[in-house]
Amino acid sequence: MKKQLDEETAERLDTAAKSLKMLIKTVAMMNENLGNKLDAGKEETVSIIKNGNKMLAEKQDVMIEKQDRVLGKQDETIAVIKSGVDVMHEFRTETQQNFANLDTKYGKIAENMERILEELKEERKEYRESIERLVNAILESRKEK
Repeated sequence: MKKQLDEETAERLDTAAKSLKMLIKTVAMMNENLGNKLDAGKEETVSIIKNGNKMLAEKQDVMIEKQDRVLGKQDETIAVIKSGVDVMHEFRTETQQNFANLDTKYGKIAENMERILEELKEERKEYRESIERLVNAILESRKEK
């Protein structure tokens, strides 16, 4: 049985070797045919490639110029935004200072108002007392007559 397997394996290897030789010959012929075709169109292909490269270089130059303009506009926009943010920051700082000043002034105003209110209450009390004395004096003078 081993002998039979060895014979079958040898037979298969022979068939594979023959097929491989045929494949190598076919590929070689195709390469030669392809090489001839490549040589024939080589100059035309080189010319097309050079023209294509030239066109691409020109388009790249145009694109780079456009990108430079866009970057310039972005820089301008960033500067404007930064300026606006700076103005807003200054406004915020000033507003905080104004509120602090207003709070201080309101405190002083509130103190003054309380003082004035107390003074008005005291004056009102004195006024009432004066009116009462005046009324009493008038009543006393009428009694004497």
